[in-house]
Amino acid sequence: MVETRPPSFEPAEFARPWTVGAAITGFLLFAIMVMAILLPVYLAVAPKPQPPETFPEPRLQPSPQADFKAFLNMQQRKLQQSGWIDKSAGIAAIPVEKAMKIIAGRGRSAFDPLPGSAPDQKGATP
Repeated sequence: MVETRPPSFEPAEFARPWTVGAAITGFLLFAIMVMAILLPVYLAVAPKPQPPETFPEPRLQPSPQADFKAFLNMQQRKLQQSGWIDKSAGIAAIPVEKAMKIIAGRGRSAFDPLPGSAPDQKGATP
């Protein structure tokens, strides 16, 4: 007759906690050693950073950063000045801050049609 034993719920010998801990520690030590060996090799072989390349003459923008700063300053001046865009049509430019105060001062009716303006003819039905 064949002898049967009840199943054991004990972990197998290779899965004991100290064995798993030793395997993880061994792997980490191996990885650190490999990195310590390969890092000097990589630093010796890796290409060194080159200074930024300058384009040959004629350069269209000798100083792009200064040009961009001047452009932003010009745009800020345009946003802050008042003047006529089309005097015959009655279109004027005002600073953004002033326009925001005017709109905020109107309250709930800020986006209602202005008095004296013509209604939109696109959506009108006859």
